[in-house]
Amino acid sequence: MTGKRGGIWLAAVGMCLMLAGCSQEKTTARTGFYLDTVVELTIYGGEPETADKAMELIAHYDRLFSPEGEESDIVRMNQASGQPVTVDADTASLLQLACRCAERTGGAFDPTIGPAAALWDFQREPPVVPEEEALSRAAALTDWRSVSVDGCRVTLTGEGRAVNLGGVAKGYIADRVRDYLAEQGVERA
Repeated sequence: MTGKRGGIWLAAVGMCLMLAGCSQEKTTARTGFYLDTVVELTIYGGEPETADKAMELIAHYDRLFSPEGEESDIVRMNQASGQPVTVDADTASLLQLACRCAERTGGAFDPTIGPAAALWDFQREPPVVPEEEALSRAAALTDWRSVSVDGCRVTLTGEGRAVNLGGVAKGYIADRVRDYLAEQGVERA
């Protein structure tokens, strides 16, 4: 490539390289395993500490909303035998959201799906698929109206009922992380 065409081509390549070099911004990536899911977070232009704190926030919510674990508000509520339990404000907010979704869908989405969700075991090889009869018994225990939220006091009534927020927790957490990152000045993540 010689002459005028070669010069234009060389100038175009040079401009692209220059623009690519100027547009590179600092990225910070973090990976963790929360809510039975691999979570990958990449922030553009933010500080590494911001990414670390965002992952800590995800871990905090994972502990609160998990259907397992001694720090879980959901476990404490499910084990309270119908007695009121004081939960974190975020847990109360998410429960209210889940109950609104249940009401709007006429119960098609139901946060009290816990007994049925517990029957599935995807960790085993091969995964365990529950029998139809067991699923029917568990489905009879679902009733989102058995959840009462008053401020941060939550009551789950009805023998054998259990809440599982897996259907809404990840989206809620993603929104809270987005809010946190925006507060820290992160525009892209």
